[in-house]
Amino acid sequence: MTSLFESIMQAIYSWVGNYGVAVAIFTVLVRLVVLPLDYKSRQSMRAMSRVQPKMQELQKKYADDKEKLNKKMSELYKKEHVNPLMGCLPMVIQLVLMIFMFTAMRNIMFKEMGTMMHNLFTELIEKGAENVGKWDVQSFLWIRNIFQPDSVGSTILPGYSSALSMIKQAGIEFTAPENLESIYNTYLNLHYGVSQFMSIKVLIFTVTVPTTLNALRYFCNGYLILPIFACLSQVFMTRIQNVQNPQPATQPNGQPNPMNGAMMKWFFPLFSFYICMTQNAGFSVYWATANIIAIVQTFVINKVLENQEKKRGPLSADTTDLTE
Repeated sequence: MTSLFESIMQAIYSWVGNYGVAVAIFTVLVRLVVLPLDYKSRQSMRAMSRVQPKMQELQKKYADDKEKLNKKMSELYKKEHVNPLMGCLPMVIQLVLMIFMFTAMRNIMFKEMGTMMHNLFTELIEKGAENVGKWDVQSFLWIRNIFQPDSVGSTILPGYSSALSMIKQAGIEFTAPENLESIYNTYLNLHYGVSQFMSIKVLIFTVTVPTTLNALRYFCNGYLILPIFACLSQVFMTRIQNVQNPQPATQPNGQPNPMNGAMMKWFFPLFSFYICMTQNAGFSVYWATANIIAIVQTFVINKVLENQEKKRGPLSADTTDLTE
């Protein structure tokens, strides 16, 4: 699947000529593919909320008879056409797709950046740091290098060790001379203001920050716009889903519903911020674009489902039929 994602991405890139735009287009295509499943999921979640009062009544009546409870729950689901598993399936699929996309973008980054850094190193070895100009990198909107993080703590080109790793991951044979690191650092200071950044220890993390306004304006790779947007849009999406598709407080077995837990409310927003802040901006474009589309889909699908519920009227199952 990762290879398929890479092939599609490369095909779109060959058409538009920019990886940022290619990622955005690819994200739209992915969301269109999973749209029917997303529709079924939201339909199932609304149905679960709709039958929640009856579920609670059954749980109360058959609290001491789990076998009878499961039977009555099954009857309720059948009468109301509810599939409790359908609500979680699209989320699982989207997480799997996100992992494939993350891997695909990482592979593309290694290939593109590995080739670029090999060419840059070769020229630096031949000409020296003072005789090589600023290297051409692929930008997108405010992001100066799409394959570096959208962060004020990220430089436009990677450090020496990271660059060597990218060359290796790209499958390129390269033997670095002993003085290459010194040459490369001189080059970075001349054209990319690396000396105007410093690393500080924050708990268990090492954070790189610009130390001058000049570095902030010209030499940081981004401004944390995508990580912040990904986090806030994730929070917003979770809230509108909870308002428009309220989840049952408990599962059919009477246990608390994990969909209402703090993990669902805060883990994914914070996780999205961390990933988008530390990984290449191409993946951040995917995450942010996917959230925008998901928010729009949520409003549209819920509107359609609301109209359907108005036409359908009250629940078809009579409570007394299930509690006898």
